Amino acid sequence: MKKILLSMLSVLMILCLFGCQSTEEKIEKYLSNNECLKAYELALETKDKEIIERVILSWQKAILEREVLDENFVDLQKIIQIKNQDKFAENILDFMFTKQKLDNSQLELVNSLLNGVKEIYWANKKVMNVYLILKEYSNDERSWIVEERSPLSYEEYFSKEHIYTEKSNTTIKSDLEILQSEILFDEYGMAVNLIFVADKAKKQYVLFGDYSNYIYLASDGYWVYCILGKDLLRVSIDGNREVLYSFKEEVQIHDYKTSHLVYDTEFKFIDYDIALFKEIIDNNMYIHRMYLPEKKIDSFKLDLTSEEYTWLGFGNFEPHLDEYGDETCCYNELVGQKSSNHILYYAVNPEYLSKAKMLKENLDLCYELYRKYLYVNTEEEMKAEMAEALENPLSDIESVKKLKWIIASEYKVEERVNYDLNVLTGEIKINHIDPLLPEDGFPF
Repeated sequence: MKKILLSMLSVLMILCLFGCQSTEEKIEKYLSNNECLKAYELALETKDKEIIERVILSWQKAILEREVLDENFVDLQKIIQIKNQDKFAENILDFMFTKQKLDNSQLELVNSLLNGVKEIYWANKKVMNVYLILKEYSNDERSWIVEERSPLSYEEYFSKEHIYTEKSNTTIKSDLEILQSEILFDEYGMAVNLIFVADKAKKQYVLFGDYSNYIYLASDGYWVYCILGKDLLRVSIDGNREVLYSFKEEVQIHDYKTSHLVYDTEFKFIDYDIALFKEIIDNNMYIHRMYLPEKKIDSFKLDLTSEEYTWLGFGNFEPHLDEYGDETCCYNELVGQKSSNHILYYAVNPEYLSKAKMLKENLDLCYELYRKYLYVNTEEEMKAEMAEALENPLSDIESVKKLKWIIASEYKVEERVNYDLNVLTGEIKINHIDPLLPEDGFPF
């Protein structure tokens, strides 16, 4: 009798064991045969959250792989585990990143998945981000203009002089009244962002992918010019990409120690067909001018020291007058390129460097001028500030701003100087900038 009971108990244990395995095996078989609804219904019977959520994710992935809507993927049980919520979002993002763009049927497919699981929007930040990205995505409506253009050949374009104005800047255009247009890059893709009055903006993604390491330069609404590592490239809103130029070293277009205006000075795009950019080769500074339709480059070597080209940027500084009621403000404003026959740029004024060096060698004079033009809090503070500024007169720190003020006030020497390169003759003219100092004293 004892043996019979033991045998019956063993049989029951085996049946229980194989019964559990059989359920999971059936689920797996249903999934492998694309019978996902049956797999989900069987998973619900187990009441095991881990199994149910795993089936939902497998079902979701199968739909994305087949790219076929499944009308049964609706009102599915809420996904509780954060790791599975994240995976749900990541599956959709992987699909979007692979496609780069979604056509209308793919867009409908992805939205059906987001709508198919209870409360998935609000449960997870990643899922919500996917939802918000797709909410503004459209294949049928654009808030900006993409113009059809027929560019000239290189020879035709440069056979005559072109006069540039503010309207020559390469920008994204819109029929809407906008203050600014730009391209935004992030870990989800590339988006056009239009900024309206009252700080309102409309962002619309045009490509999906991880663009977090891209640096935006300019766009005409179709091509987006940007930097990635060592490459200057352009990416179209259709996903086409072209490397325009490869630098020897990774490009750093903005350094907190310099006073550059990032877009207007490091790279300049003019007339939708011209790109100006700079490069240091073997400690020599070069300006490159690229004719974008043919990717043809003209390069110009500059006779500048490494100190002088620290602040090199495109454009020239010119006096500008602003009136605010009874008050008048005069300052040097950076203006852009004016002619296809010239390249305007600025750099560190060698006279400024000379004056800084002279004051470093004559500290008593430096302190005397500090007292003459600036407020002295304490002698120790003054000496510490000037030691810091004279050690690196090209850094963008408060003490250097005071050094610039002293040199401009006493010697009428501006820290920058304008250059005009005639690309037809190679002649370079230097134009000094008159310091324009506020009458009420040091403003910083």
